Amino acid sequence: MSFSIRRVAALTVVATLGTLFLTAGSGSAAPAAAVGDATSAAVSAPAGADAARILRELTPGAATAAVDRKALSGQAGVGTLAWSCGSRCDYQDPATFPATYCGQYCYIACGDDAVTIDTAWHGSDYIELRYSNYCQTIWIRGNAYVCCNNVQGAAMSTHPYGNYGTIYGTVYLPAGNGVRYSKMLNDAGRCGRGQIYAAGSAFDWTTCY
Repeated sequence: MSFSIRRVAALTVVATLGTLFLTAGSGSAAPAAAVGDATSAAVSAPAGADAARILRELTPGAATAAVDRKALSGQAGVGTLAWSCGSRCDYQDPATFPATYCGQYCYIACGDDAVTIDTAWHGSDYIELRYSNYCQTIWIRGNAYVCCNNVQGAAMSTHPYGNYGTIYGTVYLPAGNGVRYSKMLNDAGRCGRGQIYAAGSAFDWTTCY
């Protein structure tokens, strides 16, 4: 899928979730950023659009579909597109962090095209492995119980493909009740997998994607 198609899709999502408010004559409008431009000034989207993005990421099973980016090279975990958010998106909120800009009050977040790759269960606790094809980032979402300074909980780490002994980064499901989601990590050219664990023992893993 080309960037232009992705941008149109993302704009459609934003436009249908809330009215975009444009400020004229303020003299402080930020220029639209090119794809992958990490130097753009931070510009906030309307609160309604952010709230809708977060709500979507807190909805179990939302936006579940097949993705094909990692199949481009013929080997999962190796293929990459021409652009990815990269380390700039590490430990950022997938629902609200501006991956790229499309106007003064418009940006594309990695959660805008997120899909669920796999789900791990322990009793009634679960986590979903979430992936953005556009940003090439990955995170977890679920209701897994978190206790005792992460002695029990859920986490996700990224690795070189096929080498779980090397860890690029780790994020954790935050404490709380109900469905929550973690920060995200760069997944370009690597694979990420989530786990539900207690006292150092993993109950269940997602696939590594």
